[in-house]
Amino acid sequence: MDSLPTSQDVDNGSSEDEPSNDESSNDDSSKEPEILADLITTNLETSLFEERPQKFLPLSHLDSLITEKSVRDTLKLSTKDRRAAKLVRWICEEARKLFVVVVQTFTDKDNLMLSAMKKFKNANFADKDLPAPPFQWNSARADKSGWRDERFPKTWSLGSLVKFHDMQWRVLAPIFEEEKFHYDLDPNTILPIIWKEDRHQSGNFSKVFKAELHKLHQKYQSVYTTV
Repeated sequence: MDSLPTSQDVDNGSSEDEPSNDESSNDDSSKEPEILADLITTNLETSLFEERPQKFLPLSHLDSLITEKSVRDTLKLSTKDRRAAKLVRWICEEARKLFVVVVQTFTDKDNLMLSAMKKFKNANFADKDLPAPPFQWNSARADKSGWRDERFPKTWSLGSLVKFHDMQWRVLAPIFEEEKFHYDLDPNTILPIIWKEDRHQSGNFSKVFKAELHKLHQKYQSVYTTV
């Protein structure tokens, strides 16, 4: 028998047509969220473009990391639940990046992951909507007053919101194409540069140096490109 949604599910915009946790679906399910989080962390690459190195996930890793099985195990969803199958299918088809961000935000809190993904599905918020726009909060009061985005669960703490917005850039490293010469990038964009020359030439408005793009984020014939 399908379990009824909790009060938290209702607060987060979930409906009775959405799945809930089923801890009996996995013999050792308590370890699964940590395993996926660890796999994501292991596959992160380091961008050396900025003075302070940043991490990014090569986009080709999404297919191998975010599968129907890994999503189901992480969220502790039963393979016999049709409603769960719809959520899993939606994540794998439309929200793989979003799911990585949620896993990185909450790590082993599978109940928060599940409520978040149900909320995002109901709000039609998926990979196509990333990056989520920046939000403002009252720093003097350290609360969320004045910030409104109905697509996000109202129960999220300020810390969770900040972490989500920081983590999303890890899955948004751009892919550079040989015939494209202009890119309108957000200042928060993590460039997939895994090596750069220590020496550089400076002009009035820029610095020029040799750099190596991650092979999975460039469609150039050569390995090196100038930034």
